[in-house]
Amino acid sequence: MKNMLRIVGCTHKKIWDAERTNTPDYVPAKHVYKGRGFLKAITHIDGPWVILSAKYGFIEPDHPICRYDIVLGSPGSISDETLKAQVYQTRFWRSEYRLGKLTAPNIVEVRLKSFPHVLILNCNKTYVEKVHMCFSDAQIHP
Repeated sequence: MKNMLRIVGCTHKKIWDAERTNTPDYVPAKHVYKGRGFLKAITHIDGPWVILSAKYGFIEPDHPICRYDIVLGSPGSISDETLKAQVYQTRFWRSEYRLGKLTAPNIVEVRLKSFPHVLILNCNKTYVEKVHMCFSDAQIHP
């Protein structure tokens, strides 16, 4: 669908669990999560997407992150206020998509809040509630 942001929930199983030796301290987020649901969800994504992380919030797939073990809503996880603020921040992606319009593959500037449609992938009830809270004006697709 045009103008759709895909949000994929993070997983407990991470690269540092599966590959304990020679894994760098920082790894692009899309390579960190090793849960079956996450891996299945990202294989079919065609268009703009972010990962909802309990520590980092809404992060771009190529953003490097370090090891963590936090559950969304638990002490130490990202706050609701920060999640809400993140949807208004300008994001820069090297992409050929700008709100569903094919453009030249260059850096585009997008606010997550500007997407009228949000598709939720690999998210449990808590993650779904956080997405609804942050994207109250968007049409949410489970």
